[in-house]
Amino acid sequence: MKKIFFTVSLIFNIVFLNSCSSDDYNKETIVTGEVVAQNPKKVLFIGNSYTYGNNMPKMTRLLASSVQDTMIYATHTPGGAYLHQHANSAQLYNLINSQEWDFVTIQSQSRESALDQDYFDINVYPYAQTLVNKIRNNHAESMPLFFMTWGYENGYKPLCSSLPYMCDFEAMNDKIEERYTFYASATNSMVSPVGAV
Repeated sequence: MKKIFFTVSLIFNIVFLNSCSSDDYNKETIVTGEVVAQNPKKVLFIGNSYTYGNNMPKMTRLLASSVQDTMIYATHTPGGAYLHQHANSAQLYNLINSQEWDFVTIQSQSRESALDQDYFDINVYPYAQTLVNKIRNNHAESMPLFFMTWGYENGYKPLCSSLPYMCDFEAMNDKIEERYTFYASATNSMVSPVGAV
């Protein structure tokens, strides 16, 4: 539960607190008796169960609402989805083009960002770049926000003999952190370091 709260808090802070000036933050409008931010943030969540688990997008919206901010959101979070599946999804492409999103969180399948360098270079990173391109082609001001996952509690034993860093949580987590940092740097995006320890 602590990781879920941290995740929601981190995304909330990036989307709401770091993206507006203090002048913008205090502007309010009264709409049908409730306080609503003048410029609601529009956030698209792309990922899988790491994103939809515990209804994290809704929790982020509720956190925003608790400080009189408004968040409009949509999700594309099929279970176990890989970046190549997202990048080739007509449904996601239509969703990206349905709004001028302020932020689009991108979360890859839990292992794929830790796989060997050749596989990553050919089968993972190009799809992250494709997603960022689709997002920015829709709205140049959209900010992709890579949702950094975390290593498995005991590593991923089936790949331990060929990739020693997959043998335990710490080393696997370090590799995932390295790759998510690369995604953000290479695509001029942001990273939400949820999995960083």
